Amino acid sequence: MDKAINLQEYQHYRNFWQNNLQKIEEITELIEKSLSKLEEKYADFESIYDEVSDRIDILSSIYSHYDSLLGREYLLKLRAVMRDYRKRYTHEGINFNLIYYIYTKIIELRNKSFEEFPKLKHQQSHPFQGQRSIDTEAMPYRWITFQRNGTHFIAPFDEVTTIDIDQVQDIYTDEGGGMHIKVDGVESAVIDPLAISFKRKEKPNHFLIVQRNNRIYCFAAWKIEKRIFARVDLLSPRLKSIEKNTGFRGSLRLFGENHLYVAI
Repeated sequence: MDKAINLQEYQHYRNFWQNNLQKIEEITELIEKSLSKLEEKYADFESIYDEVSDRIDILSSIYSHYDSLLGREYLLKLRAVMRDYRKRYTHEGINFNLIYYIYTKIIELRNKSFEEFPKLKHQQSHPFQGQRSIDTEAMPYRWITFQRNGTHFIAPFDEVTTIDIDQVQDIYTDEGGGMHIKVDGVESAVIDPLAISFKRKEKPNHFLIVQRNNRIYCFAAWKIEKRIFARVDLLSPRLKSIEKNTGFRGSLRLFGENHLYVAI
């Protein structure tokens, strides 16, 4: 009899959390959609900001009622970051890398809360202790974005070094029009994305030395932009397919611009 009662109580408890988790997931997905809209409609920031903020407030309110849900401090941080950007986005732009990192932490910690269900770890408090730095060493997924030949590119990397043009000892083209550079006595063939002929292009301002899967690549760049770090592969699911045999895995929109994803 006692076992039957326990099973019934467990079922009620399970149903309770399933209903709450479903609502949490629905609001979390709406936040992701709103963040995507915010990135796409950068110019129309205010109205979408309000939409994101309202949903964050609702989700934060739900979290505040259950001390067994992990990640509320990241909701509070996301809200603080959004408020800060509302004050200064017109001058410094929006760091979508940081926003998406915090968003993935919310999902990661929410899922972690239920790993040992029905056992839930309860916390005494949820204070957010100041500004926390991001541990890039713990981020296995890494990308760098750059401009060249009038196009934005993104490349994955394990390690990356940037070289300014004034650090290059020699730069020349081979018979086929390919670019080569010499730095500290070491010669490297340069990948110049979408270049028709280096002889008809301006010299790059920078070079990227990218180490990826134990191979080294050197890219010409007019401008080096952002580095992105993540615990999970945030970008591959967002890639839009392009024609095969182009040297690119696909394209995606980041920071308000279309980027070609370099296949290395």
